[in-house]
Amino acid sequence: MFYRFDDDVTTADIGEIDSHMLSAGYVLPDEFKKIYMRLRISDSDVKLCAPGAPQFKEHIKTAEDYSAVFLKMGIAEKSGAGLAVFIKKNFMLVVDLGGNDSLVRKKFLETVSEASPINAALPKLLAAFFTKLIENDGMLIEKTAFNINRLEKAVFSNTARSDFNFKLLQIKNELLVLKNHYKRLIEVAETLAENENEIIEDSCKALSVFAEKVKRLREDADQLRDSVNHLQDAYSSFLELKLNETMKTFTSVTTVFFPLTLIVGWYGMNFTSMPEVSWKYGYIFVILLSGLVVGTIILILKKHRGI
Repeated sequence: MFYRFDDDVTTADIGEIDSHMLSAGYVLPDEFKKIYMRLRISDSDVKLCAPGAPQFKEHIKTAEDYSAVFLKMGIAEKSGAGLAVFIKKNFMLVVDLGGNDSLVRKKFLETVSEASPINAALPKLLAAFFTKLIENDGMLIEKTAFNINRLEKAVFSNTARSDFNFKLLQIKNELLVLKNHYKRLIEVAETLAENENEIIEDSCKALSVFAEKVKRLREDADQLRDSVNHLQDAYSSFLELKLNETMKTFTSVTTVFFPLTLIVGWYGMNFTSMPEVSWKYGYIFVILLSGLVVGTIILILKKHRGI
């Protein structure tokens, strides 16, 4: 599907597209193979748009008469669909690598329907489309921040589960993916704004504004990653504190019962020369001695806050 921006937004055929009037198109990989030669797109870029193309990664390529942007769509929606945007003079072509029912088609149609034909320009159209790709990312970051706060409460309320570290690692990986995605989007916006191949004839202010939005999202993602790192350190400190408390309890118990072990060992020798062996009150004496020793040790530990 192709659209031309004149006095109104109208549908068009690929043969009606020229560099004198702003146009936009959306195609699937199979259709792209049929028209790429007319658009003078290189074979290497076409191969990257083939279904199941290996080693697909986000990047921007600047050729002599066009720029090619390869991105992953639906980071917030977790769709993982890929897309390519080929940019020529007054023309933007979106190649949907995820299929006809993916989010890319929806975002493209929303961009075209919301664009003003009177003030339409290629940088504005590009910025509007790229903005559509990240419109839900703010909610994703907010949701991630809420999850981090919930895990933080679990640490300080001593209700953290055994999979706590796994959840932190999962959040950390998701934020890393977001950060790298934003890095590529900033690179795309800045490269297009530089207009090295001079395919953009209008002001690139809209692309610069888009780059600033993405930078703020990247800063938010960085702050959340720092929060995750601090929370991970706090959880490790909490585990160490619990271990210290456990060792402290074991030490106190050992301190209390070690003298009893000594007394038992001492009076368990049963030498005939021991006066307590034949003493009438020997048994009671050992009981009272053990109780006195235990009580004294407990008082000493309490005094020094040992238990």
